[in-house]
Amino acid sequence: DGACNPTAGEICITAAKQENLGDGHHHATGFVDVRFGDARLQADELDFYVTPKPDGTSSRRIVAHGSAVFLRGEERLSGDRLEMDLDSGVGVFDNAMGYAQPGIFIEARKIERVSADTYRIHGGRFTSCSQPNPRWRFGAQSATLKLDDKVKAKHVVFRVLGVPAFYFPYFIYPIQEDQRSSGFLLPHYGSDQVRGRNVGGAFFWAMGRSLDHSFAVYYYSKWGWGFGHEVRYVRRGSSNGRFRSFFNRRQEEAGVAWDHDLRGYDAVQLAA
Repeated sequence: DGACNPTAGEICITAAKQENLGDGHHHATGFVDVRFGDARLQADELDFYVTPKPDGTSSRRIVAHGSAVFLRGEERLSGDRLEMDLDSGVGVFDNAMGYAQPGIFIEARKIERVSADTYRIHGGRFTSCSQPNPRWRFGAQSATLKLDDKVKAKHVVFRVLGVPAFYFPYFIYPIQEDQRSSGFLLPHYGSDQVRGRNVGGAFFWAMGRSLDHSFAVYYYSKWGWGFGHEVRYVRRGSSNGRFRSFFNRRQEEAGVAWDHDLRGYDAVQLAA
């Protein structure tokens, strides 16, 4: 009701039907809405348990069934079942999907919320593509997602338009808002008349706020293997620069030939 204050540590539950089953067990059904702290949960059915602790305090736990939806800040996660400790926010979603943060859509067999900024994901699929049929996504046997930092995943398969394209035993995907977290960048796939079909990937190394490196490997159906590197920097006085190198190993009838392309600049921005 209006007197309930979730920000003061209270658990506020509204539902079409509620009943007390005794021994700290409260049951609610019919569009259940729960508010606690800065979070909110909605479900078709919910069990609320209050269990005394030896130190005189009590633990408060919920088990939600049927279209359970968890909302907190920019987090939007839903699942068939949700079990959560309301005091710590630690919980488990079964058959879950949603956004742990904007721009990162997740579907998973199980998602564990181990802290306010960390998730463990089992049997997950990830994408930042908002289309109904994503142009790309990657699936992982297991992964750890740290909000506004990175996704660390094991046994990763990338799919382009639903077709498996790459496999990595271990993969780091940066998800920082400023895009300056070290990790593998999304694989590239394309084609042109000169080089043919090509696939490739790169690793981004953020050495600091003003210096980074990228290392790339490509394979071209007509040209063979290519290797690239780029360094970018910003110095005091609005000076900045970029240097790029690319080497291509081509297999020809006469043998192996190497091509290279070196480019760079150093610029100083003058005050207006």
